[in-house]
Amino acid sequence: MASYTPVTAFVRGLEVLRTLNLLGGKASVGEVHGRTGIPKPTIVRLLETLIHTGYVSRDTTDRTYVLTARTLSLCEGFRAYDDLLARARPIHNAMRERLVWPSDLAVLDRNAMVILDTNRQPGTLWFNRTAGSRVPILLTALGRVFLAFMTPEEQENVIAELARSSDPDDAMARDPDAVYAMLDETRARGFATSNREWMSQARAAAFPIFHQGRVIAAANVIVVAEAMNMDTLIERYAPPMKEMIAKIEAALNGPAQNERGAATPNLRISH
Repeated sequence: MASYTPVTAFVRGLEVLRTLNLLGGKASVGEVHGRTGIPKPTIVRLLETLIHTGYVSRDTTDRTYVLTARTLSLCEGFRAYDDLLARARPIHNAMRERLVWPSDLAVLDRNAMVILDTNRQPGTLWFNRTAGSRVPILLTALGRVFLAFMTPEEQENVIAELARSSDPDDAMARDPDAVYAMLDETRARGFATSNREWMSQARAAAFPIFHQGRVIAAANVIVVAEAMNMDTLIERYAPPMKEMIAKIEAALNGPAQNERGAATPNLRISH
C-alpha cells in the first residue's frame, strides 16, 4: 500500500506524455482530451510545463504539441529487453512480406502487454500502434497467450490485480472461472485468438515465445475482420508464425548480431 496520496498533477502529466506517445508523438489539445478526459485548460498547463522542462515542443503551424528527443532519456535505464529485441527484431521484420498483415512482439508489464516491436508500416491501417503502446491482457491474443503459459502462481497474481481494476477492458478478471477456462483452451491449442473482442474490426492470433522453459514474450498477426474469418487466419498464418517463433527461440540461445554485425553476449532477461 502506498504511504502517500498520489500527486494528481504529476499523474496527469505522465498521462499526457503517454497519450502523446500513443498518438504518434504529436497531437492537439483536443486529441489529448479525447483520449484522457482531462479538462482542456489543465492539459494546456501540463503541456506548457512539459515545454518548460524540454520534453515537449509546440508546432505553431497547426497548433499541435510534439514530443522532443529529450523524452528518450526517460527510458535509458530500461534495458531488460534489449537482448531479446537484438535477436528477435531481424527475424520479425523478415516475416513482414510473408505475413502481409501487421505483427507485433510484446511482453507483459504488470497489468498490460507492452509492444516491444511492430513490423507494420506507419499509417497503413487504422489499427496502427507503435513500440511502447500498452494493450489489455484479457481481451487481446497477445495477453491471453502470455497469461496462459505463465506459472499458476503468476497467473493468480495477474488475475487478482486485474480484478481490482476499474478499467472495462479488465472486467473479465472478476469472473475467474471464465478466465481459467479460456486459459485452459489456449494452452491446449498452443496459441490464443482474439475475435473482435477488443478491436471490433480486427481478428488476431498470438503465439508464445519461450526461453529456458519460461514464456518471455508473445507475437501476433492481426487482420481486418471483413477480409478474413478466424479459421482462414489460423490455417493461413499459424504455420509461418510458428516458424518465426522457432527461429526467435533458437536465436535466444546464441549470440545476437548487432547493427554492425558484431556478436553480442548471450541473452540476459530478468524474470
